[in-house]
Amino acid sequence: MVQRLSPLSFGYTLIELMSVIAVMAIIATIGFYGMRGTDDSQKVAEAKRQLLADLRGVQNNALAGETGGQTRWVTFTQNSYTIRSVDNYSHKFEQDTTTTLPDGVTLDAQPALPNPFTVCFANPNAVEITCPPEGLPHDIHFTFPYSSGGTLNITLHGRSGPVENIYIQPDSNDVRVVRIYD
Repeated sequence: MVQRLSPLSFGYTLIELMSVIAVMAIIATIGFYGMRGTDDSQKVAEAKRQLLADLRGVQNNALAGETGGQTRWVTFTQNSYTIRSVDNYSHKFEQDTTTTLPDGVTLDAQPALPNPFTVCFANPNAVEITCPPEGLPHDIHFTFPYSSGGTLNITLHGRSGPVENIYIQPDSNDVRVVRIYD
């Protein structure tokens, strides 16, 4: 014989439904904050890849040619960097390109340098290297060739703590950048 249940025995109690909703809210909160940190890490990693590519491109362009017709300068601020090309013969700026870091990504340097600071990329075969070139703002600190040895560490920071490093190493005379690595 089939037993019939009363209409009141179907479904879930209010306490069971509230418990499930509370557990789902906790899982959603943990997932939201976990994804937020991942997004921040991706921004920092992408900023590092872009900066490395730009620095290596600047170095390659500065080294191109037998007489080294251009000196390249990269000026860093807390949230951007500007690539400048100066003709070594006319001493005039030829190009100015500024790249802004993604929102929430900042950079600084070790050893600690004033903000902004500038790094010189020059061809050692250049007829004349002007350091600093005429017309560059006076509030800029020249890291190379005016530093006393050592490697410059550029650190990229995200909001929630992800950190990426790029290292710039001068030659033994602090005259030009010889190595860029991460």
